[in-house]
Amino acid sequence: MKVDRIIRRSAALLALCMALSGCAPVAFEVQPESTGLVLPEPEVSAPAAPMGDSRQEESRSIGLYYISEDGQALRQIWREVSVPSDKTLEEVVAENLLSMPESAGLSEVVPYGTTLLSLEQSNGVVTVDLSIDARSVEDEQALLNMRAAFANTLCELDGVEYVNLLIGGQEEGILGMPLGAMSQNDGNLATLWAQVQADEARFVQGLEEERTLERNVTLYFPAQDDTYILPEVRKIEFTDDNYQAVLMDELLKGPSANQGTKALTPSESGILAGEPEVQISEDGLKQICFRFVPELRELLNQAGVSEGQFFAALTYTMSGFVPELEGITAFIGEQQVIEVQQAGQLLNFEDGVMRREDFHSAAGRQVKLYFAGEDGGLKLVTRAMDQLSATSPRVLLYELFTGVRAGEDAQNVAPDGLLDTDILGVRIENEQALVNLSANFYRCCQTLDAQAERNLVYAMVNTLTELDGIKTVQFYIEGEVVDVLTQKIYIKAPLMRNPGLIN
Repeated sequence: MKVDRIIRRSAALLALCMALSGCAPVAFEVQPESTGLVLPEPEVSAPAAPMGDSRQEESRSIGLYYISEDGQALRQIWREVSVPSDKTLEEVVAENLLSMPESAGLSEVVPYGTTLLSLEQSNGVVTVDLSIDARSVEDEQALLNMRAAFANTLCELDGVEYVNLLIGGQEEGILGMPLGAMSQNDGNLATLWAQVQADEARFVQGLEEERTLERNVTLYFPAQDDTYILPEVRKIEFTDDNYQAVLMDELLKGPSANQGTKALTPSESGILAGEPEVQISEDGLKQICFRFVPELRELLNQAGVSEGQFFAALTYTMSGFVPELEGITAFIGEQQVIEVQQAGQLLNFEDGVMRREDFHSAAGRQVKLYFAGEDGGLKLVTRAMDQLSATSPRVLLYELFTGVRAGEDAQNVAPDGLLDTDILGVRIENEQALVNLSANFYRCCQTLDAQAERNLVYAMVNTLTELDGIKTVQFYIEGEVVDVLTQKIYIKAPLMRNPGLIN
């Protein structure tokens, strides 16, 4: 009928226009041939395939919180910055906050000469460690203002909820109290200072029976492997300055959420041979001495926790909260701990003091990987990695190639026979990951059925788009774009993440 012919022609023309427009990167499945209209293949103009790994230096607009000249409020200014390939966005933001404000009516956040020693990030927690130059602030109110400026600035970034600020690897107390992890506030520094003064009046100067102090504390627990530790922020109430005893109790309770961590020991008690004590060294430095039962190593083995993880978690937790703490000492039975195995290396403590910097390699960062689930879709798996590897697209892709680990409730997505050399190159530019894979990768994938092909492709896409600055993924085989990996998923154009496949 004439009306039917008009409808069919209109539908065909509409489909043809949509196919030719090519305005946005779209992922779709190649459909079997039919007797209807055959559409022309979309024009695809992909960047040159990468050989080796690189990242385009990108420009970002970031909001920095500086202190008003009267010291009563935080004021946000915007600045265009370049993010080089060897730094994270969080590091660039923190370093920019060390510079002088470019706007009138604002004061610097840190004293002149202050540098960034390190920045660690995981599970929504950022810990900034500044050089000791930061201690030369005018007074404790200025120190509080500094910490508030860093908290407000970094909490503007996606995924950051809490900020710890250390100076020379130590927590700096304010009015004789630890401050703990800070979240974003309304920028009213006068109100913030009044709250800290009220805490001091109640906790430091108040009656013993009325003394309470509530703080957000960053506790560290062993990751599921035997190498890293991961942070968890917990609100804790203190009734005196015996912080180390309360923190130890909280650690022995184990992690409160499933964040890829496990308990320090099989039970909540039984490892301490006495109360932890604050001691002052001959140099006048504060240390905490822990005495553990002789069976500690056996209990750690039962919990699947390495000795390195245990003491790293203990040292990081204490040094990140107890003010002006140099480090900890530990005795197992009558024997002092002077060395531990950490990630295949033997750490020696010649003076018997374990310091935060001794365990930097244990401070892990949690990554998100996607493997196959039982229902045929994708399942999120979290792992701890070192701070640098956790932001490397190549490393994450190879984690997918090597497959699931013991205890991970998921299934492999990659076929057997893949090597790290099958990743010929990865480049990040214009919010896109360009991934060049080998002919061996292509050959190994030819045994995959349609569902396995889809899961592999989108496991790679969803994993990479978890990284900052990546929104789409363009695949190449030996430097060339191809239509499909095996039979069904069109990969000639850039692919966006597919949340609908995730269980």
